[in-house]
Amino acid sequence: MQVQIVAVGSVKEKYILTGISDFQKRLRRFCNLSIVEITAQPDQMEARRALKIEADLIRQKWLTKAYKVALTPHGKELSSEELAAKLPKWLEQGNSELTLIIGSSRGLAADIIKECQATWAFGPLTLTHGVARFIAIEQIYRAYKINANEAYHK
Repeated sequence: MQVQIVAVGSVKEKYILTGISDFQKRLRRFCNLSIVEITAQPDQMEARRALKIEADLIRQKWLTKAYKVALTPHGKELSSEELAAKLPKWLEQGNSELTLIIGSSRGLAADIIKECQATWAFGPLTLTHGVARFIAIEQIYRAYKINANEAYHK
């Protein structure tokens, strides 16, 4: 099983990087998690142009046959249990590959969202992209633990 996160921008906060690294290690027994970072376009660039450039870069990096999920505030909110139920279906439909896409502070281009098979939202909160990445990884780990009937999710 290959789970890939394609994220626009990098995480700079050491405490978030430490948490991400911890969950990457925990996930090894369930899947191979890879993170691909794409450089965010400069803030002074016109938004539509920046989103198009980022979209082109995302397409170059995502796993072609993977089931693709766009993380967007307008996506489908899922409980941990709902995510656990969806994860095996997503992997099956993606030939054992899943790509989660996290955009820049501008979000994701509309055409990238349309090219994805699903969307996912963490609710109405505004999160930094590093925190969103950490939450996505932790929730994928939680979903695997739920599906394995192991104590972690309470």
